[in-house]
Amino acid sequence: MGNDSDGFHIDNYKGYHTAGAMTRIYGGGVNPDAVNVILQFAASGESEEISLLDYGCGYGRYIALAEYLGERGFKVNYVAYDPFVQALQQCEGNLVGKNYTRIGGADLNADFDVMPKDMSYAGPIYTNGNVTVTLLHGEFHVNPDRIRQLIGERDISLCMLGTLSHVSEFDERVEIMRMFDKMSRLGLIMELPNKDIAWKDEQAKYQELARTQGGVFGLKNPGISDIYYSRPNGHGGELQIYLHLYDKDTLNQELNSAGINNALVTGTTATAKVPVRDFAASVRRQSLEQSPDFMVVLAKKNIDIQVDIGVVLGPGRI
Repeated sequence: MGNDSDGFHIDNYKGYHTAGAMTRIYGGGVNPDAVNVILQFAASGESEEISLLDYGCGYGRYIALAEYLGERGFKVNYVAYDPFVQALQQCEGNLVGKNYTRIGGADLNADFDVMPKDMSYAGPIYTNGNVTVTLLHGEFHVNPDRIRQLIGERDISLCMLGTLSHVSEFDERVEIMRMFDKMSRLGLIMELPNKDIAWKDEQAKYQELARTQGGVFGLKNPGISDIYYSRPNGHGGELQIYLHLYDKDTLNQELNSAGINNALVTGTTATAKVPVRDFAASVRRQSLEQSPDFMVVLAKKNIDIQVDIGVVLGPGRI
């Protein structure tokens, strides 16, 4: 991602979570179709121990899924990885509020200015019952091989809530997809913003941010659906947000470039976001509301994944 002239460095996101932008833009729920798939992945394993990577975990809404699995006898090792230290601090506070006990690890570093530019350190580790959560703070565009060395293989990798769309360079997004493919034993799930559904809505959201909080809204690469928003951060710098929206062709191009040729890609009538408090209900939930996301599901084992989604764009290539 580099400097401000050729991409968006993680420093540009300073204050993003504390300003409440993540909640305003993405809401507070999870994707119940993704939950359904994750439960199928877990059931397909041959062990009662299961490991997950939540890449771009935010404040940890999918940790509730780990708790759901833990309540059903799985011993869950959950890595919550995010470049936004403010989000991880909120996630840590949520864990403490739910009576998790810290058992090791380093403190989170709250100062972006002194963070290393390529890799972080092992953060705090918490446990509660059958669930162990490790918080990791590092940049999205770190060398994927370094992430694999630090975290190791995972049974399931998650990249939800449009996380990958905030990575500005095509090659970097492809490398991250390739990393997920290599390090996931049972499967991976990615949630990516769908241009056909979200293009006008996302423009309106960032235009509203520009109107209410000041700053500049623009289309960095309008031909490929890239949205750019910038405003002063109040500390002498700039808060810059980048969002890449996908259509069928651009998503197919990135998946193929990453060597992911047999994924299931669901499309435009996914279920609505639901609160994290009731996964049993969310798995059964049927909704006619449209989701602004594609969901990419890659099963690494020969299992028949069922996605109750309405419209399926197709197995393999879109």
